[in-house]
Amino acid sequence: MLLKQLKKVILFRSIGFVLGFTIVFIMLGASSTLLGSLFAQYGTALQQLGGIVVILFGLHMSGVLPITVLFREKRIAKPPKTISSFTGSIGFGVVFGAGWTPCVGVVLGSILALAADSGTLWVGTSMLFLYSMGLGIPFIAISLFFAQSFNVSGD
Repeated sequence: MLLKQLKKVILFRSIGFVLGFTIVFIMLGASSTLLGSLFAQYGTALQQLGGIVVILFGLHMSGVLPITVLFREKRIAKPPKTISSFTGSIGFGVVFGAGWTPCVGVVLGSILALAADSGTLWVGTSMLFLYSMGLGIPFIAISLFFAQSFNVSGD
């Protein structure tokens, strides 16, 4: 009976993990759809503002205008905890999704660009939900196979 409970725990925590990074990607899709509509509405002003920011960063990088806030560093000094709950798995998925974003940048960037151009929040978030499911289903499948591998040792 203990093995059956362990399999359920593995499955539910995997689902929580997938749910966590799905939340991050859907929020990215929603925000890119919103930003896309804002760019369409206020494109000229945003281009000028972006140009000013690029100039300021260029002056900062060349040392002409040091922006001290960009030299700060923050670290979390707490030792890592063991995740022992479904909500902890969701939280880990959120952190993983936020940190993993550069690793899936090319595909994710393309989908975010499509979401920004989609015009509706529903279409943009749907694209990112399907993307998340494409990444999440293998995670869940692996968790099922991992849980099944415990039977090899003799149930």
